[in-house]
Amino acid sequence: MTTPYMTSFYPFAGCNPASEIESYEEFLQQTQGKEPSSLKFDGWVFQSVDLSLVPVSDWEQYDLKGALFMSCVFPPSVTFRSVRLRGASVWEEVEGIPFKAHKGFMYTQEELQPLDNQITTHAIENRDFITICSQSMHDWSITDALEDYLEGKAPVTIMGGHGVARSSPTYARIVHLARRLSKEGFLIVTGGVTGVAEAGNLGSYLVDNTDEEVEQALKIMSESIDNQDTVPVKRVLELFGPASQPPRASVGIPTFSRYCKPTNSFATWIAKYFSSAIRDDILLKVGIGAMIFCEGSSGTRQKLFQAACRNHYCPAEATIPMVLFDPESWPGDLQVAETFKKCAAGREYEKLILSSNNIEEIVAHIVNNATTKQLPTSKPRLGAPTIVDWTQ
Repeated sequence: MTTPYMTSFYPFAGCNPASEIESYEEFLQQTQGKEPSSLKFDGWVFQSVDLSLVPVSDWEQYDLKGALFMSCVFPPSVTFRSVRLRGASVWEEVEGIPFKAHKGFMYTQEELQPLDNQITTHAIENRDFITICSQSMHDWSITDALEDYLEGKAPVTIMGGHGVARSSPTYARIVHLARRLSKEGFLIVTGGVTGVAEAGNLGSYLVDNTDEEVEQALKIMSESIDNQDTVPVKRVLELFGPASQPPRASVGIPTFSRYCKPTNSFATWIAKYFSSAIRDDILLKVGIGAMIFCEGSSGTRQKLFQAACRNHYCPAEATIPMVLFDPESWPGDLQVAETFKKCAAGREYEKLILSSNNIEEIVAHIVNNATTKQLPTSKPRLGAPTIVDWTQ
């Protein structure tokens, strides 16, 4: 179901067209039951697809002219040169770098964790032409994968400081807020690191656990030496299972940067960028359900006014709720919050600004907007499209 809001202002590029292939399974779906000799791949794009199981006899019958293969694995004995000679373009994986320049999907925890430090170190120490071009292609493919995944969902972005302690009341309240929003069918998206972001991903991770289990997890996390202490995190994951286990889907969007804190372990999918500027823009772009700003420092303030600028000039139908979560607790930031509200005076989005530390009030504010604008969520609402199986 497509609503007027989604047609005009929905910011995502759209689910994969039939000609954009990102897995062998997807390739089989698009080609099943068709004669190999009838398949013409002109305009098709294959992103990091392992095609080694395709029978060579079938491969030889395909019309490859006009196809683009990005970091793909071909059937045995099929060379890059032979594919190019049949009219296709082949972008080979770049050698000598610790990351894939062309990714079909976002990172999982299992994929990223063994490589995270190595990729970050390489990004800091290498600024040669090949590395920079590969980083740019990587970031494009991450955006493509993220936008494919977000189609048909109503993400709520939660932003704030990476230094918010696991033992603090703010951390616990954000966990409870994210959990409530997840129960309402919103997809939680964060900056993917420690502090506020970790609390947001943790709340979504605990969406189907009991209240008692949530308090147990919070108690364990509160015993951390600091926000980079991995022992409590491992204990929580051992108790309640991996973050990749449905229905606890959420997204983290961090960066491979010397300034970026470690990626937290509770996000299901990780859209990790090399460019901090692109990452910040994407983090704000995707939050069509709402943008929640919590206690933080200069990075949070920057995003607050960047988001305000987007709301200030966009059409009224596309304005997004902006929640200032407990601004009275922001160290020295009350003046920032008041300046922000003055900027919104008289604009359409002024009605969508809420300053509150009341979780139920915040949830109601976001749900009302989603219902009015018919945003797609996994929980049925009157007049709104329902998306099935959004956690996968």
